[in-house]
Amino acid sequence: MNGLVNSLRGYLEIRIEGGSPEWCLNRLTAAQIPFWGMRAPDAFTACIFIYPSDYEAVRNLAERATCSVRIEAYCGVRYRFSGLKKRIVLLCLLAASVLAAIIAPQFVWFFRVEGNREIASERILRAVSDAGITAGIYGPNIDPQAVRYRVLAQIPELEWITVAQNGGCAVISVREKTETPQFFDRKTPRDLVASIGGMITDISALDGSAAVKKGDVVEPEQVLISGRMDLTYAERICSAEGEVFARTWREISAVTPMRFVEKGKILRTAKKYSLRIGKKQIKISPGSGIFVGNCDKMTDTKQFTLPGGFSFPIALVIERYRFYEPTEKTADEADAYALMQNCVEQNVRREMLAGRILKTYLHTGKTDGVYSLRESLECEEMIARPRRMELYKGEDANGRANDQR
Repeated sequence: MNGLVNSLRGYLEIRIEGGSPEWCLNRLTAAQIPFWGMRAPDAFTACIFIYPSDYEAVRNLAERATCSVRIEAYCGVRYRFSGLKKRIVLLCLLAASVLAAIIAPQFVWFFRVEGNREIASERILRAVSDAGITAGIYGPNIDPQAVRYRVLAQIPELEWITVAQNGGCAVISVREKTETPQFFDRKTPRDLVASIGGMITDISALDGSAAVKKGDVVEPEQVLISGRMDLTYAERICSAEGEVFARTWREISAVTPMRFVEKGKILRTAKKYSLRIGKKQIKISPGSGIFVGNCDKMTDTKQFTLPGGFSFPIALVIERYRFYEPTEKTADEADAYALMQNCVEQNVRREMLAGRILKTYLHTGKTDGVYSLRESLECEEMIARPRRMELYKGEDANGRANDQR
């Protein structure tokens, strides 16, 4: 403890030389002048440590004992950092650093999202930012309950969220909703009806009674498998189940222009720099207006981060522009028809629940600067779709009255 006090207070290492250094040390003891760390390199020399305020008194006593006193070293924090008195700017920076270390942790500078699996962290951060939690906010002003209400209203996939400050970092903890498995409702009476008109090729009724047979031609919304089963002396109501395949026909038209414009020779490139602080973006490059004309724009954002992975709300945005010369070309006729045919058939397959395309008939033409395609498709597909059954006129399966307007 004494060593720490002496280091903070500052002390001197002095060298006493003369015929009798012991007599000088005895006079110091008698005068109650504190000293310590005495060592004797030889019989005529003594080295001790004293306080700077006692130096004049020690020198006077040593002169009376016909000894000389010389300062060997200045020790302690007081002398080690005495040069800082002439460096005002450095002192100000040190003071600012101390204040920043005390004040900065009370504000939020970084964000960390935990607990999310399916929802992107960027989406959660945007919602939290809309709720008022941005970089630089005073930590005690954060109201987790208010943030929870606003974020849950914006992201319904979340079940729970809270924001807790940990130093300069806001930890956003979330819990996503667990989807309940969807089970087929076998208690609600329903029919299977046709989603599209066609000729029945196969019917398989697992529950309910078949209302059509193989070879019949049906129209859209026509009942294929009914949920009503006639048991001679009674009628059973059930949820119809089964598969019905039919041969269907579709006719779809498509067009594409004969001439198109594509990118040609690169004329020049340009870069624009800007600094993004929070939600504000400051243009750095001169003439940073919006370019008009034929050019590509690529944006590269470099976030300022710490080694631990925490990102500052400051980023350097680099916008790269590449100007090109547009070139007009004529589309190849065969490629254009192949492209349109592929798009038509992909669209038909997406509409099918299950099935395949049997035959296609193409009709092509060129009119008013476009290639035109009319395609007739013969398909075999599953056309049965469930529909709630109307038990009685004006009443559904749950006994609710239907609007007959």
